[in-house]
Amino acid sequence: MSSQDLEKIDRLLDIIFTPDQGSEQLKTESTYREETLDDTLKEAKNQLHKEQLEKNLERFRKNSQ
Repeated sequence: MSSQDLEKIDRLLDIIFTPDQGSEQLKTESTYREETLDDTLKEAKNQLHKEQLEKNLERFRKNSQ
């Protein structure tokens, strides 16, 4: 291989394996998105449980009359 090819390979390896601010920012944003998604899922699950409890209470009240 020529020295130019080796230099190109070396630069590519630096780009791939050397973290920079841009990649750190992307990691932070993806982590934030995951946390937001987790929060959204928890809220949806809690809402579903709340609705089920309300339906069960309503059914219980109707049956006890």
